[in-house]
Amino acid sequence: MSDIAKAMNISTVTVSKALADKDGVSEKLRAEIKEKAKELGYVYNRLPLLMREGITYNIGILISERFLGAYSFYWEFYHKLQLLLQKTQYSGLLEIVTADREKECAMPEFIDGNKVDGLIVLGQFSLPYLEEIVKKNKPYVFLDFALDVGGKNSDCVISNNFYGSYTVTNYLIGKGHREIVFVGSLETTSILDRYLGYLRSMMEHKLAYYPPVADRDAEGKYIGIQLPERKATAYVCNNDRVASMLIRTLTEKGFRVPEDVSVTGFDNSEELVDGIGITTMAVDVEKMCEVAVELILKKITTGAEVERGRNLVECKLVQKQSVAVRA
Repeated sequence: MSDIAKAMNISTVTVSKALADKDGVSEKLRAEIKEKAKELGYVYNRLPLLMREGITYNIGILISERFLGAYSFYWEFYHKLQLLLQKTQYSGLLEIVTADREKECAMPEFIDGNKVDGLIVLGQFSLPYLEEIVKKNKPYVFLDFALDVGGKNSDCVISNNFYGSYTVTNYLIGKGHREIVFVGSLETTSILDRYLGYLRSMMEHKLAYYPPVADRDAEGKYIGIQLPERKATAYVCNNDRVASMLIRTLTEKGFRVPEDVSVTGFDNSEELVDGIGITTMAVDVEKMCEVAVELILKKITTGAEVERGRNLVECKLVQKQSVAVRA
C-alpha cells in the first residue's frame, strides 16, 4: 500500500479505503488505485478482515443423508439454490448430516467453524437436532418443511402440500374412484400435510378413509410397500418415488395400472415407470428456492424478522397415464 501511495502521491489511508471498498474515496479514484495495484502486482485479500468482522459471504445448505440418493428430489433443490446464490455475492456450502451425527446432535462443521453467515435447512431433521441449530443464533430458513422450534414459528418455505393432496384426491374422486388409500409414513410435516389433504377430500365426499400405508421405517429409509387387505381402486402416494415403487409392486401382484388400479404421486420428479407417466402434483422448486434465498439474504443483511413464518408456494396438477376413469 505504501508503494501504491508513493506512485500516486496519495496517502496509504486512502489506498486502504479504496482497496477495502470503504467510504471516503471517490469511485474514480478508487478505480485508479485498483488499476495501479494490478500494475504493481498487488493482491488484496479481504478474507482475514471479513472473518474478523464475522462476515464470510457463505450460506450453509444442510441436508440429511437419508434424503439423498442417486435420484433424490433434493438434488434439484440444491442445484437451484447454487444457481441462485451464484447471482449474489454469496456462495453455498453443502454439508450432509449422517444419521449418527443427527442422533448425537453434532453440529455442522461450517457452523462450529463460523464459516457461514446463515443457513438453509433442506428437508426435515429431528426436533432435538433443530433445537441445537437454532441455539447457534445463525439466521436460518427451513426449506420444504415447517416445524415450530424453540416455541415460535420458524421461518420456512414449503409447497402447499395440504391443498395439493386435496386437489389430487378430488381428481381421483372425479374420475369415479371411491376406495382410495394414502401411501406414506407420517415422518415429516410435508407428508402429514399431504395425508391431511387426502383426509379432507374423503371426508367432504363422505367416503371411507383409512390409515396411511407405510413406505419407510423409523429411520426414514424406504421399505417394500405392503398392499392393504381392502381392495383399493386408487392410491394417493406422498411422492413420485413412492408412486413408482407402488406401481412396480402392483404389477408384480398382477394388477394393471391404470386399467385395474390408478396411482398418483407428488413432486413431478419421475418421467416414466415401465412406460407409464405418473399423474402428480408439480412442485415449483425454482420458486421455493427463490423465496428461500431472498428470505435468508434479508435476514442476514438486515436482521429483520419476516411477518409470516410460513411461506407457501402453490403446486399444480399434472395429468399423465397412471389414472383411468372408474366405471
